[in-house]
This record gives sequence, C-alpha cells and structure tokens, in this order.
Amino acid sequence: MQVLFVSAALTRSKRAANLEAEVVKGMVGMIRSRLMSVPRIRFVERNVVNNPPQLIDSCFVNAQRLPQSSHTPQQKERLRESDKMVSEVLSSQAIVLGCPVYSYGIPLPLLVWLQSIQRQGKTFELADGKRYGRLHDKMVLAVMSELDAGGSASARQLDYLREKFALLGVRKFEVVRQLLDRQSTPSRTPTPVTLEALELQARRLRMHLQEAAYG
Repeated sequence: MQVLFVSAALTRSKRAANLEAEVVKGMVGMIRSRLMSVPRIRFVERNVVNNPPQLIDSCFVNAQRLPQSSHTPQQKERLRESDKMVSEVLSSQAIVLGCPVYSYGIPLPLLVWLQSIQRQGKTFELADGKRYGRLHDKMVLAVMSELDAGGSASARQLDYLREKFALLGVRKFEVVRQLLDRQSTPSRTPTPVTLEALELQARRLRMHLQEAAYG
C-alpha cells in the first residue's frame, strides 16, 4: 500500500507569512501518524515548493501529444520529470495534498504539479471525443488552511481541485480545512471541529487502503 504526500507548504521564515503552512504541516502529520499502523504501508513524499516542477511549455505540450516512439531526445528529457510524478501517482492508492491558501489562491507549484500529471494514455484517455480519467481507484484528501478570508478563497480553490481530479477519474475527493484569523492570535493546534474531521478522514483513508489491499 502506498500513500503519496504532496506538500505545497512554504518553509518556515516569518511567523505571519507561514502560519498557514505550519497548520497544514501539523494536520498532515496527524493524518500520517494515523496511517502508520496500516500493514505494509509506504509513504512517498513530494515537496513541490522545495523541488518545484517545471512550468508547462510548448515542448511539454507537443511531446505529450505524440506517441513515445516519436519523441525527440529533447522531448524525452522534458517529459522525464512528469513521468516520475505520474509514476508516483499511479503506484499510490491515496494522495494527500498539503495545500495552504496564500493570497486567496493555491500555490503555483501545486497547480503545475497537477498540470504535469495530466497525461493522455497514462492518467486519462480520449475516446469518441470524450475524456475518461483513469484514477478512479484513488482517494484524494486535500488538507487546507486559510488566513483572514473567512473560508471563501479555500472554497473556490477546492472547487477547482475537485474539478481537476474529477477529470482524472477520481471519485473519492475529501477535504479538511482550518480557517485562521490573524486578529485573534490563531493557534497552530487544530480546533476540536478540525480534529474531528481529521480523525474521520484518517479512518476513511484506512478503509480505502484496506479495500484496495483486498481488492
């Protein structure tokens, strides 16, 4: 069993600038600790902030539209990073996204990662003019935090993430959000409501992994 953790949380510097990141890291850590007892569990980490994926360019777009046998050496090299990320996704039964909301939006590296795993013939297929996602057996959990926006920004970003993963065939898309208020000196500790949500999603992840194991 494999769980892929994709983190878009900034590294620590100034307290206010990274409060969202610290909260997300804490919540993801709790989820991870609850999964440690799953038999034969394996965790794969991808930090898209410390190791940001390349921005989508014309070489990538053109290469992914061609059969592999037609790729030039340059195109093969350009797709190498995407191939690795896609392999991590395909070999995982669950994906946990650590996604703070900064300036009312999802961090760019996470958006680029999501674009990079959109690969025809790997994560989706085109047939009869329709698109069919191939990740229907995956569960995705988005762990989010938002500062001073009342939840409106993260709600919009969640809709975006849910739509993109639906295009990849994901049917189980879950979320845990912690809303923060700078004026009330927010705590890095999840609220009781958030803790309850974390425990619920951890149980759902465990059940999903068990179902995947016994097929």
